[in-house]
Amino acid sequence: MIQGFAYFHAIVYRDEHPEWVDYALKVSQKYFDAQASESVMCQTDHMGNDPDMKFLTNYLLSTGHDILTSQGYDMNRYELYISGLWGQEVKGHGGTNVDVHKNSQLCGWFFLEASEGGSYPVYYDTRVNKQMIELDFLPNDEVTNATSTIHFNNIVPGTVLLANSWMQHQLTPNMTKKPTKSIHFMISHRDKSCSICRRLMLNQLNLLFGGKALLTKKSLTGYKSEPLKLIKERKSVVILMVNVYRKSAVPMCRG
Repeated sequence: MIQGFAYFHAIVYRDEHPEWVDYALKVSQKYFDAQASESVMCQTDHMGNDPDMKFLTNYLLSTGHDILTSQGYDMNRYELYISGLWGQEVKGHGGTNVDVHKNSQLCGWFFLEASEGGSYPVYYDTRVNKQMIELDFLPNDEVTNATSTIHFNNIVPGTVLLANSWMQHQLTPNMTKKPTKSIHFMISHRDKSCSICRRLMLNQLNLLFGGKALLTKKSLTGYKSEPLKLIKERKSVVILMVNVYRKSAVPMCRG
């Protein structure tokens, strides 16, 4: 008998945290109020830097680390950070387009308000070449190799969904008068720098600048202070300095 092997899995992760809903609604309300609109789709500003959202960002970073580790990635070389955390309110007949999130590893939702017939997430088949010669498939309640979409129409307040950011997803049109409210998020990565190499870099930069106390993170990331003039005179160390001090930079060493 012929054997079949399944490769290149696309995984959606689900968790339930109803105990966080009331607090998250309270914290996020000021962001929704700031975006008060008659539009059927409301999206707030970034909430990831709000200390009151620390309970959620810490959970997402820890869970994201575990997910990527379980997928086989060497997470000893990377650190994760929340690159996007915003509220979404989908009113009657509102929804979102099919989307992916570049420059991030994981994304998902934490649902705060959800009702039957309301907006819910759909994930799309990641095998893009399959669409070129797709066959009609039999209606089936089971997920098969022919399945092209996965519908999470059973979300409830407290549901958390996470998936790799390259998975296409959307929120369906809300067919009720009750809004569907959620917190949408993105988790990105940056390389970890080697502490030994970082000290060597700092020593080298200190020598290049004549031992002057100019190497402050604030001054170098701002590009508005005296070190900028010195950088222009020593173009060979521009990349080195940027990699040491910029938050989103890729360090020179990954040892």
